[in-house]
Amino acid sequence: MSFERKRVALIRRLLRTVKRSGIEKWLLVGMFVGEEFYQVSVRTYDIDLCLFLDPEEEGLENFLRMLVKTLRVNPKDITPWEQFMERIRKGEILVIEPAGLVNFHIDIIPITPNHENYRIFREAFDNRISAHWRCIQINIPTREYWIALKLVGFREKDKYHLVEMLRLYNILRIRIDIKKLNKILRKYQYLRDRWETILSIAKKDYNLWLTEKGYITQLK
Repeated sequence: MSFERKRVALIRRLLRTVKRSGIEKWLLVGMFVGEEFYQVSVRTYDIDLCLFLDPEEEGLENFLRMLVKTLRVNPKDITPWEQFMERIRKGEILVIEPAGLVNFHIDIIPITPNHENYRIFREAFDNRISAHWRCIQINIPTREYWIALKLVGFREKDKYHLVEMLRLYNILRIRIDIKKLNKILRKYQYLRDRWETILSIAKKDYNLWLTEKGYITQLK
């Protein structure tokens, strides 16, 4: 089986486990969403699933038991089970690295009220949209909240992804809802400053500008 087929099979198993468990407060984020739904053609080698523990759902532990069995998580990462659950409840990320799949992993990210970026993640969840991926219904952030969450990370690769997004949006004539994005960024000055940095990079390196209507244009 090719790498891509294995990757798709694992993601399907993850999402089916989410559905079977009955948990409701979950959101897919990261470049999987950008690549699959927001026309950002940067290859991703992970998938990020946020679980909201505010409060914890009754089905959380059942979901995690199903997940570690389905994805064959290394026993040493979840033993003893009580300590593993305590780490999850405190917000520790569970990184699942499937055997044989180089450069691919699944991150289970607990979002607790103590999470440093709780408010923006919770807003993204509250404003989520339903999408379909290979006949499976999933929760994803809107385009504008997806941008905001990339600004939260703001690693070098996040900057690269956002600038590449602007380059592609210029070519494909894809519009960003500026009113919605600005409404989000007005609440978080540090995210607004980071967005300005992205726009400055796009302007300097590619002569790209964001219009008031939300289109990306390249000045001659």
